[in-house]
Amino acid sequence: MANDALPLVLVPGLLCTADLFAHQIEAIKRDRPVLVADPAGADSMAGIARTALAIAPPRFALAGLSMGGYIAFEMLRQSPDRIARLALLDTNARADRPEQSEQRRKLVELGRKEGVAAVQRALLSFLIHPSRMDEAALIARIVRMAEDVGLAAFERQQAAIIARPDNRGFLKEITCPT
Repeated sequence: MANDALPLVLVPGLLCTADLFAHQIEAIKRDRPVLVADPAGADSMAGIARTALAIAPPRFALAGLSMGGYIAFEMLRQSPDRIARLALLDTNARADRPEQSEQRRKLVELGRKEGVAAVQRALLSFLIHPSRMDEAALIARIVRMAEDVGLAAFERQQAAIIARPDNRGFLKEITCPT
């Protein structure tokens, strides 16, 4: 491990855990410390970002996937000087449109009725390539992450996503390599 290598903080997406990044962590940890934020504890982007920043070292590289990207925007707002580099993966700077928020509420209702595994199965076509839809081990891993996150955390995550700000104006304020 290089002594001067910046630690990397990874922020997973909706209904995902550190297991999402297991293969990447295995490779990257040879070169630098890797931490994974837990986006399950708060019901606002500000609260989730505070929790993530609390586990992060004083200066670090940051990568957020999907909802993790929304959280990364808020982490940058709260502590821009701590984040040396940024990777935004499959995310969006826009706030939800009303129809997106409504779809999220429907997914929460599905979760309440049938569990988060049903939610994750309903989202599979958005999560994996069609050529991999018959890979039982992959699907089981994705569903297991949702079950590990649980319904209460899923509800908090969706509330935070629905209430997130439009970050397009904030993009010009990002000064670290992105």
